[in-house]
Amino acid sequence: MSEFIGVCAFVLAAALPAAASDDGPEQAPNTWVKRSPGPGAPVSPRMGYESSWGYDPRAHALIRWGGHNQGGGEQNAETWTLDPRTWRWTLKEPNDAPPGVCCAQTTYEDRGLRRGIIAHYTVQAEDADGHRGPASARARTQPRVVEDIAAAVRSASEVELTWTPPPEGRDVVGYHVERAPVEVLSEDQLIPQSRRTPPLSEPSAGALRRIGAFVRLTDGPVRGPRYADAIDLSRPRPIAGPPAWERRIPPEQLDERGRPYRWAVFAYRVRAVNALGVEGGPSPYALTLPAAPQHLFARERGGACDLRWAESRAPGLT
Repeated sequence: MSEFIGVCAFVLAAALPAAASDDGPEQAPNTWVKRSPGPGAPVSPRMGYESSWGYDPRAHALIRWGGHNQGGGEQNAETWTLDPRTWRWTLKEPNDAPPGVCCAQTTYEDRGLRRGIIAHYTVQAEDADGHRGPASARARTQPRVVEDIAAAVRSASEVELTWTPPPEGRDVVGYHVERAPVEVLSEDQLIPQSRRTPPLSEPSAGALRRIGAFVRLTDGPVRGPRYADAIDLSRPRPIAGPPAWERRIPPEQLDERGRPYRWAVFAYRVRAVNALGVEGGPSPYALTLPAAPQHLFARERGGACDLRWAESRAPGLT
């Protein structure tokens, strides 16, 4: 039995007076006494770590469960109790099959990977008789998708992108950035919106109509979660070739004489790249349009109305 376990047992027992009894050991408070290994004591837990402890004052028992055993035995599941009056340990619900492995191996290192090739993995538990359980969920050597990206228009000739690295992306070494032209319809060109909204001095964007094909801007992965793109936003760009996405709007809802949106609009997305050179899937796209305000609330106050909304997460708004 380890001295560490014996000392812990003594300290916990001394801190809880309910553990004391007439036939228990007498000891002055705030003193250290070596209580283990006890003379003629039975089997006790192996030296271990990362276990949990508790005390049952009614049963006068110190409880140790879980953790890792040094030198074998069941891992993460053994439960022992200690009677501090007799210093005897009892193994509860013993289970010797399958034999334990130190530190309960839950990791595996594969050194046979090839650059640019995605490997898929599953894990199965196996008992002492060779019976296997169901396969785990599949894992693969591909970065997770970047989920949080924002575009900030710094000027009519510069767009700055920022994003949050994907969770658990310790193997991510860089990112690729992609851009696509976007065709928008102004509120003045959409009859339902123009009827509900008084005309503005300069038409605002009312709806996306088409998104063109995405083109990669980076020759090699950029390391940090930030990218600046020099692009002319002063005039709209036509979409060449078939669009990657299109919204079909009924002709009766379009006003061909409506004033168009005057600025060019682009969509950006990023892909994470890991140390194997494997790329992740595309992130959601971010537009060079201000994000719509969220969580809008209204409160009537006599003849007035108070409005409150959440600040947009998009950077660069004035």
